[in-house]
Amino acid sequence: MIKDLRTGHERSDVQNVLDGDIEDYIKAFLMQHKKTRKGSDLPLSKSDLFPALFRFKI
Repeated sequence: MIKDLRTGHERSDVQNVLDGDIEDYIKAFLMQHKKTRKGSDLPLSKSDLFPALFRFKI
């Protein structure tokens, strides 16, 4: 089981995630980010996105 601790999104197919199948994690992050920054026109920065992609618990 791999869980993104920031969004709570989790999957049980560990090997696929380790092989790079992380689109659903990215989508979960972006959806959460959209909710928390509602009304803000500020774009995402690299520091917003990349730390979230690597906070997985295996």
